[in-house]
Amino acid sequence: MNKGIIKLLTIIFCVFFIAILSFKGSAYSQESAGGWKIVVKSKGIVESKKFQENEWKEIFSSRPLKAEDFARTLKNSEAKILIQGGHVIRLYENTQIQLAKLDEKASAKGFKFIQNIGKIWTHVEKLFGKDEYFEVQTPTAVLAVRGTDFYSQVEADGTTKVGVGSGQIEVSAAGITLIIPAGQTTTITPNNPPAPPVNDPGIVIPYEVSGSSAPKNEVAAPQSGNPPPPPIIHPPSEPYIY
Repeated sequence: MNKGIIKLLTIIFCVFFIAILSFKGSAYSQESAGGWKIVVKSKGIVESKKFQENEWKEIFSSRPLKAEDFARTLKNSEAKILIQGGHVIRLYENTQIQLAKLDEKASAKGFKFIQNIGKIWTHVEKLFGKDEYFEVQTPTAVLAVRGTDFYSQVEADGTTKVGVGSGQIEVSAAGITLIIPAGQTTTITPNNPPAPPVNDPGIVIPYEVSGSSAPKNEVAAPQSGNPPPPPIIHPPSEPYIY
């Protein structure tokens, strides 16, 4: 074969090979960075699995989380989920969570997580758009936030305890919605509305999920001497569709 033809074919092959690598790299980058839903291992054993798959795979450093994927921590383990926009979810031991819904359209932008069991601390930056949302669903309640630091703890029977470190949170269950302000907690048992909120001066926002300027042991508590504000109760509306 003519040397010129061989050289030409070699060049064509190299260009084609480089193009394939570039395409794969670009696709991976878009898949990993889209929405910044990244599980970062903090300590212990942290795992994730894809929707409708049975195999859990250990996360040794970090891994992107797609819509409907699961992440969990085992005993004595912790992890964080980093989300574009500055939102952070910290998972404590024996916790399982799912990214149930992801909207990244121009008309709606938001995230919905399902917390099956365990404890998480969530930091949500201020949401300004009326179509922006951030929700955490537990077996007994739906938690809607628009710029809040809060924790949610789910027991084996689905009982959920919610505490607010800053901002406020809407807690909906059994057709009733309460607005819980900073420094208060509520408990939701199966098939019941949220319990009236109570003061908890010991709520401490973990530094790992608070704003960068927050002190490590920032305590959210009501002002002393003032009675807690009454909960704001919304009457039942249209059923929430999942």
